[in-house]
Amino acid sequence: MTPPARPERRCGTAVRLAALLFVAALAVAPAAAQGVLGRLKDDIHALLTPGDGPKGDWGTTIFSEEMLRICLAQTFNTSRAVWPEDAAYDGARKMAWGRSARPAAVVYAYSTEEVAAAVKCASTWGHQISAAGRRHSYQGWSVMSGYVVIDLSNITAIDIDSAAMTGKVGAGNTNGLWLAAVVKSGIPGAAALIGSCASVGVTGFVLGGGQGDISPLVGLGADQLLEAEVVTANGTVVTASKDSHPDLFWALRGGGGGLGIITRLTLKIARVPDPARVTWLAVQYAASPANTVDVMLALQRYLAKGDRRLGGGAFLQPGVYVELILLFLGSAEDAVRTMSGGGLLDPALLEPSKASSLEVDFGGAAPPPAWLPPKGVTVRQFPGYGYAAAQQSCSGYLQTPDGAAALGLPAAPFPCDRGTLDRVLGQLALPASDLNVGISHIWARNFSYLGTGGIQVRELPKEGWEALVRAAKDPGPDDGTPYAAARRAVKAGTQLGLNNHLTHGAAADVASDATAYRWRGRYTLITWDTGLASINHSQPLSKLADYIRACRDTALEIRAALEPYLTERDGGYYNYPAIGVRNFESFYWGANAARLAKVKAAWDPLGVFSKPSTVGPAGMF
Repeated sequence: MTPPARPERRCGTAVRLAALLFVAALAVAPAAAQGVLGRLKDDIHALLTPGDGPKGDWGTTIFSEEMLRICLAQTFNTSRAVWPEDAAYDGARKMAWGRSARPAAVVYAYSTEEVAAAVKCASTWGHQISAAGRRHSYQGWSVMSGYVVIDLSNITAIDIDSAAMTGKVGAGNTNGLWLAAVVKSGIPGAAALIGSCASVGVTGFVLGGGQGDISPLVGLGADQLLEAEVVTANGTVVTASKDSHPDLFWALRGGGGGLGIITRLTLKIARVPDPARVTWLAVQYAASPANTVDVMLALQRYLAKGDRRLGGGAFLQPGVYVELILLFLGSAEDAVRTMSGGGLLDPALLEPSKASSLEVDFGGAAPPPAWLPPKGVTVRQFPGYGYAAAQQSCSGYLQTPDGAAALGLPAAPFPCDRGTLDRVLGQLALPASDLNVGISHIWARNFSYLGTGGIQVRELPKEGWEALVRAAKDPGPDDGTPYAAARRAVKAGTQLGLNNHLTHGAAADVASDATAYRWRGRYTLITWDTGLASINHSQPLSKLADYIRACRDTALEIRAALEPYLTERDGGYYNYPAIGVRNFESFYWGANAARLAKVKAAWDPLGVFSKPSTVGPAGMF
């Protein structure tokens, strides 16, 4: 391990005096001062030893802020370094899901070199740093109050090597941009492992582990990473791979971040087994609480020996709907026969009021064949992976007025025909598309995810599923208060997920300590989304205090219902962060947390990149 030298800590009286003298020099002779900054830093470094000055003192004086401004001005013009007094500041600090923060500054970088320059300035002059990709973060961890935020959204180059089946992917790319590039590559059967939402940044996806629809075939996002270009806490640029800084490489694969800023990733490109046939399925089940539990148990049994060509997940609101939304990497007939053999299409479980349907290669509804159950199953076979992946977005989060507007369609709901799916793929290829921008209307006005969480378990007993369904559905006593009304509204809209993405097969083949991601072989990811999907999204969050409290309380109740059925081998999925976690390091990384903390201490000993969500030191600020 050869981590970089510590960033010099600029604090104490000497720095304040030097900063004041330099600001005065700028005022008297600005032209002559242009080359002084670098020499001034060297002089201060010669005067100070690490730890000089009182702990927590740096980053708190006007001098360090002025020096930060001067330092950043050497690389970034006024439109690319945004400060709280600037007109662009409110836009620069936005996040998805209706959140915002008040960073010390927001810097827009266009290259690794610019990221390194911004890191050097911020760490030198006493500011913690947060990288922002596409700002999709449920908990708002990309834009942090008081931090220097380095925005990576303009680093979007993608270079595909079709012979090696890899892509060099800039850190400003999203799941959607990566998918579109792979689909457009022309490689027969090429597929990209991505998550549910287009606007998720590829870097955050990998850092959190990364579960997707083809994970049973290829593994997790962390398993697709071959190499990462990383800017460390003192502005040094290193390459992490299995042969170069392997400790850092290990930690980047599921460790959650806080080790440096990734500016480029080298990712594997997958190849599906049947390039001309990929099938999308929606399976609807009777939604009674008892049937909901039976469906979950059936899926849980399937995962222990499930076909690696089947991915996707289950989504439910007990008493409202229970459905599987799946991708099968093969023909429609193979998909249905595989699921039937695995117990997932038991007629006793399926929704009797929903007639089954089949469509092959945009040919319109076909007569139901004998192998298709008569009720509950919608099947669409596509002539390739790209259309099937686009269908996942089209049939899901895009079926809103904002989604329709992003696709240039008059209204939602709209059909996911060939023309619409071509529109989806076209928009996914555009960095500025609302589908790829976390602060676009599709995401910024959506308050559906104010209380989230995800726990990875091997299995739950029947009574565990019953407790989970009760916790999600029971609105509690109605005492006539606004809070009671808010609880009823939140409970009515709470969505549970069982395996938002299935993680059997290849995702479970990897040893639990081979990457920082710990929960291999825990096939069942239980997720919960408690939010405000049905309320007026134009209201500021300050007007929704009772609803926000109800969202948090519901999330905590769901977690509490699960607690009696969890073991030390079960843990949290970092990309579905849960509120109210008592020991987050153990919760997210289990037995891997100790090794991850050592890597953090080696590469970021002063906590320059530390946040409440990262392992290791909180930062000496």
